[in-house]
Amino acid sequence: MGKSKSYEVIEYRDLIKKYLLESDSICELLGNTESPQSLWHNAIYPYEFIPDTTETKKSFINFELRTDSDVMNPTYKTVTIWFFISTHIDNLVDSTSLWYDRVVCVLDNLIAQENVLGINEVKLISNAPYTLADNFKGRILIFKAKDYYDGKKNGK
Repeated sequence: MGKSKSYEVIEYRDLIKKYLLESDSICELLGNTESPQSLWHNAIYPYEFIPDTTETKKSFINFELRTDSDVMNPTYKTVTIWFFISTHIDNLVDSTSLWYDRVVCVLDNLIAQENVLGINEVKLISNAPYTLADNFKGRILIFKAKDYYDGKKNGK
């Protein structure tokens, strides 16, 4: 008997984590090039994380996932990935651009062009402003992809 369909969310989350932590550009943008694993649950979260605005002036890349059955053809599913990119306003501007604009470019290359989920083409659907708390600004990226349900791998 295969795993439940919901197990795929864990697998997708693990793949995204792997690619984020293995990306030299992401690690550098988050200020860590020595120990990428230390970014996990420190600057990269697998859910929308809202920092305590009075205690930290850090930058964050957070993500969340959703899978939906295709109502027209249950053999397919749609995978949606949200990235919540945020930074304290003290870190927002550097000498060349806004910090989160550079992160957006790296994530677009990493997620869509590298096809990190190993499924059909992942497409950027939205790139919108994001204000999550006082003194934090950012962007929300939304990616979507179509994939097959694999009955042996992910249940019936």
